[in-house]
Amino acid sequence: MSESDQMEHAVVLVDFDNVYHNERTLEEKNWLARALQVLEQSVMNISESVHHIEIRLYGGWLQNGNYTRRASKLLGEVGRVTRYPVPHPFASGLLRGSIELPITLVSLPAITWANTFYVRTGLPRLRIDMESLPDTCSSTHRARCPALTLRRFTRKRTQLCPVEGCTLSNSAVFRVNQQKMVDTLMACDLMHYSLEGKVRIIMVVTNDLDLLPAIAMSASYPNTTGDRVICLAGTSTSEFSDYRDQLDDIGVRTINLRSAII
Repeated sequence: MSESDQMEHAVVLVDFDNVYHNERTLEEKNWLARALQVLEQSVMNISESVHHIEIRLYGGWLQNGNYTRRASKLLGEVGRVTRYPVPHPFASGLLRGSIELPITLVSLPAITWANTFYVRTGLPRLRIDMESLPDTCSSTHRARCPALTLRRFTRKRTQLCPVEGCTLSNSAVFRVNQQKMVDTLMACDLMHYSLEGKVRIIMVVTNDLDLLPAIAMSASYPNTTGDRVICLAGTSTSEFSDYRDQLDDIGVRTINLRSAII
């Protein structure tokens, strides 16, 4: 990649289910096209000279090496709305780009992370703020209080339903869908792009505080492009308010993508 190309490349790393978590989103017409347009415009607002945008949508896409139903649906939508290359909106030539659901690391493509989606059986033990319960629940109607019933049911995975005559256990009734390694995959790719020195703009899209240390670390790496920009974008930037001054001090821009809520 030439020096001029290095200055024109942008990467957008999206914590997909954290930002676009509504299951109904996948059913709505053109929702992805609208969301991607907001991301593209956010990049162009930073630099109109960008000529290549790489958008990586991270999530729990694989279970036992197979794409989940949600991932398959999203892949179909990505194929439908991908429009690159297109005429550049602000310069001569084309705006090129790609949209991907990563299942490998950029720097380690030989390893496929085959279980980023996991189904846990049974709810973990729930704790209740007893002081918040009215007296009728905490004393007179303890047996009928739904909150207390649920607490008893989740004491352990083998706990039987408290309803008399019911033989179902906690683990037999409840299913919890979980993502595994997704934040770590994002953090690794973020640091790869920061160290590689071939990207003009790196934008991390998330509402999750867990990625802040990796963003801060990436911003501390030598800026070999001369004017590299690292951005933290989200639809709920109030989550980052406690760290906004520190992020500003190390040169991380924060962007509110509230208009991207579908």
